[in-house]
Amino acid sequence: MIEFLISMVTIAFSVYLVLAIRSKRKGFPKAKKQFRIMWILLASLILLMIINPNKGQSTRSAQNEQPATKQETIQTEPEKANTASTDNKTNASKGIEKNSEPMNKTKTDEEAAIKKETKVVEKEEAKSSGSIGMTATEFRKSFNEKSSGLGADLKISEVNVETGAVQNTFTHIFSDDLVLLGSVNKSDGSIREISLITQAKTSSSAQDFLLTFGIIVLATNPDSGSNAAKIVGEQLGIFKDDVDFSTLDTSTVYNGIEYKMKAYEGMGLMLFVSDPNDK
Repeated sequence: MIEFLISMVTIAFSVYLVLAIRSKRKGFPKAKKQFRIMWILLASLILLMIINPNKGQSTRSAQNEQPATKQETIQTEPEKANTASTDNKTNASKGIEKNSEPMNKTKTDEEAAIKKETKVVEKEEAKSSGSIGMTATEFRKSFNEKSSGLGADLKISEVNVETGAVQNTFTHIFSDDLVLLGSVNKSDGSIREISLITQAKTSSSAQDFLLTFGIIVLATNPDSGSNAAKIVGEQLGIFKDDVDFSTLDTSTVYNGIEYKMKAYEGMGLMLFVSDPNDK
């Protein structure tokens, strides 16, 4: 039972960790509450892991007592020995059952609370989830079409959407320095957010990042003209001569979609594509 509780608390901790980081990045006031719940879950997880070894000690203790019980049973006076042994076992059993009732009740309450909290998180997440208006398959098809139209060799061969606790995800690796990530809403399969990451280790990877950025803009605006990428790039200020990509932090909304580009120390340059109304 404790192993099951540890598993449930771990899942809940992971969910709140993701939500807290997302809320913190977007500047939502609920981030503080989510971080507080995350620390409570972490404390509970540590407590459960500390308690868990006691179960093994109790089991070993009970096993050590078994030889004494067997020896007690084999006496020269069978009836007297059997009666005494039976009485001792009955009393011990009653004591164990009596002492375990509060513990079982506590475990049941904790399990119910974790399940309830997880459902609330999933419900709130589903209610507040945004969408860029296309599924992962539609994005892949649009991306490849726009890439071919530009004469680029960047292609997404397939999209494998993996099931997550709150949001489903997919990943595509263009190279060891250019990775595409996507989160997908469970309710309708639409994409909630797309992220593009690079460390710009070489001038080639930096150029691929900017080229992929342009293709993503065109892919997420399939009905817009070919100048959509240029417009978004100019609004972000990435085409300026004095732009410093190492400290870049800029965003804009075009055709109902938010495009945010930000540099993270130790991680590199990231592009986020999402619903501007996503909460």
